Amino acid sequence: MYSDPKCQMCRCCPMRPWCPICPIPPMPPVEPYPPMPPVEPYPPEPPYQPPMPDHMPPCPGGCIYTAVAGDTLFLIAQRFGVSLDALIAANPQITDPNVIQVGQRICIPPPTPAPVPPCPGGFIYTVVPGDTMFLIAQRFGVSLQALIAANPQIPDPNVIQVGERICKPPREEIPCPGGTIYTVVAGDTLFFIAQRFGVSLQALIAANPQIPDPNVIQVGQKICIPPRRDCKKPKKSMEDDE
Repeated sequence: MYSDPKCQMCRCCPMRPWCPICPIPPMPPVEPYPPMPPVEPYPPEPPYQPPMPDHMPPCPGGCIYTAVAGDTLFLIAQRFGVSLDALIAANPQITDPNVIQVGQRICIPPPTPAPVPPCPGGFIYTVVPGDTMFLIAQRFGVSLQALIAANPQIPDPNVIQVGERICKPPREEIPCPGGTIYTVVAGDTLFFIAQRFGVSLQALIAANPQIPDPNVIQVGQKICIPPRRDCKKPKKSMEDDE
């Protein structure tokens, strides 16, 4: 170690900077850290508001229904036995009747009594689930044409509503002098019926003028089977005996 206080090599002294002889060079100035940007405070939280209840549509005389998954207004109308038009009219808050949300509150209006159609000689029947005009005609033993004709208030006979009231007309009285009344069953045709009863097809058609198209008959339809016209054996003449 250099011990001379005047040694010019003190910069290399291994005791530096603890050597009291060697001068300590001044420390370079320390640049201060840049100032921190101001921290913006968090926005204040909005005051708590309790959830508002769903909009409750006015529903005088009806009841409130909560939509579940898979519901449509058409299915709801069928389930509660009301018309689709009445259900839509009772819920003006639904802007698009084709779109309803799960949990949405819907007003089910009270069922409006259907007007009773005139039904002279028959009786009024109320449609139940699964009914069609064809099945009703079969059930009561009347023709489909007669049932449709007795209910002109039904615009489309293929579409009837549960709860709808329809007229079941009286059974048709078919004139059949000397013959018998037959009820058509599944698979029948006029040709087969004529063969079964041993009459000609032309005679069977002539005995049933109420059938507009002989190629189309309905199950449950009443038709007249005319009497058979058997040929009588001719009497023997005197010349034959000789």
